[in-house]
Amino acid sequence: MPAALAHSPLFVLRNSVKMLAHTFAGSSLRSALGLEDERTVFARYRQQRQHERAAYRGEAAELEAPQSRLSDGRVRAGHRRPAEPAEFH
Repeated sequence: MPAALAHSPLFVLRNSVKMLAHTFAGSSLRSALGLEDERTVFARYRQQRQHERAAYRGEAAELEAPQSRLSDGRVRAGHRRPAEPAEFH
């Protein structure tokens, strides 16, 4: 951002929050302090991106349920639903 600030300070002032949110998508204060597992942060990032893609396409929010934890504390990766077979006429 320093180079962008030198080049176009007004743009940076208007969009700095959006730029930082994009850079640290999925992160939280807990993850910044090292209190949260990287897998959990990445799972949250993937879920946010999935919602963004669905919103961009104008699809209904029929997205995967929130990630569940395995017994040893790891986050289970989301499972994709199998594609419905196309009907042949």
